Amino acid sequence: MKKQSMERRTMDKREERQRAVVRDLRFGVMRIVVVIALLYVLFTYVLTIRVMDSEDMSPAVAMHDLCFFYRLPETLHASDVVLYRRDGLFMVGRIVAGPGDIVEVNGHLRVNGSTILEPRIYQTTPEYEGGVDYPVVLGEDEYFMLGDRREGAADSRYYGPIRKEEIEGILITLFRRQGL
Repeated sequence: MKKQSMERRTMDKREERQRAVVRDLRFGVMRIVVVIALLYVLFTYVLTIRVMDSEDMSPAVAMHDLCFFYRLPETLHASDVVLYRRDGLFMVGRIVAGPGDIVEVNGHLRVNGSTILEPRIYQTTPEYEGGVDYPVVLGEDEYFMLGDRREGAADSRYYGPIRKEEIEGILITLFRRQGL
């Protein structure tokens, strides 16, 4: 009788360990599923990551920099660097004018009749042949984008104003990847 009791206790301990392992495994799998779901929501609806694939925003954002964009900005302001879609392509540019503004480009940037001083822009802002006609009056929910590398950047001088729904996010941080 004692032998049966010891065997039963041994089996109970073994079963308890097995139940504990299964419980811990389920808990671990649930944690992994929750983390994956949170990362999916975070990188699908809140943030997006892009590698800069042109020199249009140089030197502020260099080619191959890893850029993080916040997809839910409430407001957009002049000087914000944004990710936007144009003709099926993702592009990065700086907002220089917003809804209701009047933009002129003639070697310099003029917004609402005032020349905009841009201390971090090292080139003139040429008008593109075959681009938009100036002055450009921005409508409701329209923004005028320029690349920081003003000579040759694909931006609103060529495409025209960008609508708010084309803007995918605002740059919140970047990681330099040169030399990696």
